[in-house]
Amino acid sequence: MRRKNIHLTLYFIGNIPVEQFEEVTAGIAPCVQAQKKFTLEFDALCFAPGRKPRMIWMKYKKNFAFSSFAQTVHGALKRIIPANKFYFPEPVPHITLARFHSMKNYTDIQLTEPLSLAPLHIESCELWETIHAGGRSDYQSVRSFHFS
Repeated sequence: MRRKNIHLTLYFIGNIPVEQFEEVTAGIAPCVQAQKKFTLEFDALCFAPGRKPRMIWMKYKKNFAFSSFAQTVHGALKRIIPANKFYFPEPVPHITLARFHSMKNYTDIQLTEPLSLAPLHIESCELWETIHAGGRSDYQSVRSFHFS
């Protein structure tokens, strides 16, 4: 991943028509205003998803504030995006460090765990847009929200 694309995904909305953008941001705003700051603790470096890995994740421990915030956002957007196939009731807090085509011999790669990683303090969130160009994907912030 390029540095500018590294992020922690709370809730993946998927493709929406541009006409729905303001409705989506209006739906998210009260969720963010009610959200308190929280901290994520590092868990492990790992391949993901489990069966046919295509990524290397910096995974964080399950966190009640993270999960409940994702559920709150999902509830607020249900009427706008009724069947979000990307929604997971128990999201895994993670940062994708690398993406690759499925490899048969990924088990030959040893992921060396850092000795220690500082906790990740979450105080805000952003709504990002995926920009596809030249066979690559970049992410661009389109709206920022700060927690109470």
